Amino acid sequence: MPLDFSEVAYPHQVVEVTLDGEGLDDTQAIPVPRPVAMHRIGPGPLEAVLAELEALEDDPGLSREQWPWLEVRVELDAPIPDLRARVDAALAGKALRLLRLERRLPRVEGDSDQARIDLETLGPRKLFERTWEGRWGEPPDADVLADFDRLRQEVQDADHGEEPA
Repeated sequence: MPLDFSEVAYPHQVVEVTLDGEGLDDTQAIPVPRPVAMHRIGPGPLEAVLAELEALEDDPGLSREQWPWLEVRVELDAPIPDLRARVDAALAGKALRLLRLERRLPRVEGDSDQARIDLETLGPRKLFERTWEGRWGEPPDADVLADFDRLRQEVQDADHGEEPA
């Protein structure tokens, strides 16, 4: 049985060996059937992956336990906050189970020997800004910072037992 999506193309089998006394007489590979199909989509650009997902055929006659497992790998140029929602929309109504959504983002070349920083002095917002800029090569825009501030406030309110606004 496959244990990981890296084994999607691996032919699992049992080898039956027939002995003649102490010698080998015959061997036969017996394929092991998969209880659940596994599909791997991508890696590729978002629009190509979404088109491939929408084109997937499914078998609505299968019980939920038999629905194929799906791994989706998307190559992105920048973060897409609603990526999961877009993938879910492409799979809507299909008898498939999304088990893994992998985002492949570009790496920004940078100095790997960064000096130690004092997180207390830096604070969450500055740390977020530095991390974003280090990852994407440019500072976050005003909308991203507003989202960060809103989420941070929601977390602080939840820590103090307050309902989010």
